[in-house]
Amino acid sequence: MMSYPRVTAICVVLAAHMMVASAMGQDYPSRPVTIVVGYTPGATSDLLARTVAERLSATWGQSVIVDNKSGVGGNIAAAYVARAPGDGYTLMVGTDAMMTSNIFLYRNTPFDPVKDFAPITNAGANIICLAVHVELAVNSVAELIAYAKANPGKLQYGSSGIGSPHHLAGELLRHKTGIDIVHVPYRGGGATINDLLGGHIKVAFLERRSAS
Repeated sequence: MMSYPRVTAICVVLAAHMMVASAMGQDYPSRPVTIVVGYTPGATSDLLARTVAERLSATWGQSVIVDNKSGVGGNIAAAYVARAPGDGYTLMVGTDAMMTSNIFLYRNTPFDPVKDFAPITNAGANIICLAVHVELAVNSVAELIAYAKANPGKLQYGSSGIGSPHHLAGELLRHKTGIDIVHVPYRGGGATINDLLGGHIKVAFLERRSAS
C-alpha cells in the first residue's frame, strides 16, 4: 500500500431544523435512533457508524440503527436526512465529499450542507491511500507511474464512486503525471476493496481511518 497525502474529515450531523437543547433533553432518547450512512456496508464511514452506534446504544440503553442509503456520492443519504423530522432521532455520518465537494460537482444537490444540518462531533479523519494488488510488480508510486506510462490504458483504478475524494485523488494523479489509467467507480469502499483483493482491479484509492 502506498500512502497518498490527502486527509478527509468525517463528522456526525443531524437535521438542523431542530432545537438541539430540547432534543437532547432528559428524556432523549426515548425510542430508537437511526444513523444514516451514504455508502455501502463495509465502507469506512459505515464501520465508523457501527462503532459509534454500538457505544451510543450501550450508553443510552436504547437501540441505535445504522441505515445505509448509498448512491450519488452520498447525496441520497444527505437528502433523506435533510427532509427528516428535526427531532434528533435521525443522525448522519457526513463526509467532506457530502458536505463540501458535492456542491460543486453535481448540478443540483437536494440539500444545503449549511442550512439543513447541524454538526454534533468530528468523529474521525481518513487518510486516502493508493493501494495495488500484489500481482502488480511495482513497489512505489514512481514505479507505478512508470508502469502506467509503459502500458497506457491498461490499468484500472477503483474508487468509492464518481466525484468521491478517492476519484478526485485518482484524477489528480492522472493529471499531474500524464498517465492513462481508467476509473472504475464503485458504490462504496467495501466493494472496491473486494475487487482489489480479488485481482479484478490492480489499483485502488482507499481509506485508512483514524478515529477521534
